[in-house]
Amino acid sequence: MALLSSVWLGRSSSLGLGRLDYNGRHRHRHTHVHAVSSSSSRPYCTASSSSSTSQPLRLIMLRHAAKTNSSKYSDYNAPLSRAGEQEALALGGVLADMGNEWTPQLVLCSNSTRAKQTLQLLTKNMPCLSNAQTEFLGTFYSVSQTDGQTAAHVATSVAQRALTRTRTVLCIGHNKGWEEAASSFSSAKVKLGSATAALLEASAKDWNAIVGDDEAALAAGTCEFGDPDCWAGHGAFQLVRVVSATDALDATLNADNNDGEGEAPFFGGAQGAA
Repeated sequence: MALLSSVWLGRSSSLGLGRLDYNGRHRHRHTHVHAVSSSSSRPYCTASSSSSTSQPLRLIMLRHAAKTNSSKYSDYNAPLSRAGEQEALALGGVLADMGNEWTPQLVLCSNSTRAKQTLQLLTKNMPCLSNAQTEFLGTFYSVSQTDGQTAAHVATSVAQRALTRTRTVLCIGHNKGWEEAASSFSSAKVKLGSATAALLEASAKDWNAIVGDDEAALAAGTCEFGDPDCWAGHGAFQLVRVVSATDALDATLNADNNDGEGEAPFFGGAQGAA
């Protein structure tokens, strides 16, 4: 059994993983994604206690996993679908194994049902998240539907809550705002499907450096006051990579088909600058 399968799916080698279709059904063999056992080794999934201002600021923009399409729920209260639950578990396991750069000291999460459930299931396979300062924000749901406002709101929300030693922040929210914000932060074209996370890095000393108007741009006349792109955080980050649960599940299926041979796959990759 390949390393990815045995570590983050927590299942026996006799079970296969079928590819999920858009209705959450498995096209091939059937299995369930489980949280890993407490005995599983996760050397990288540890809270970083040695953060310093010499380290880059890291912002993880993560879109919630797939929600149910049932009409009996309002959009705000819609829970995850069964496929969405599997997405969140799979993504949490992969991120836990990718290193401390994905380990936040601060988690800001939309207060919607599906966002909270995504965080809960991420934590099952990424236990280090339980060590992070965590806050649920209703505004992360509402602002994500407003054109051009999400990035500045996220930056301000982070700066208001982050300590000086806070170098990595995870923000869980919704499209269309999350794609817009990640793209604005990085000046790259960022696509965030369900259960997809973008890792952004900035060399700023602290989070206050990405809040407020871009005074230099205003003085130079290259943008006007009130322009969504005329703020300090626009283009302040570099897009490092994008990781999705779909990539993780597909990679595990491929590893199973190859009998676990070969190197572990690289997930995502920096998208080209816009």
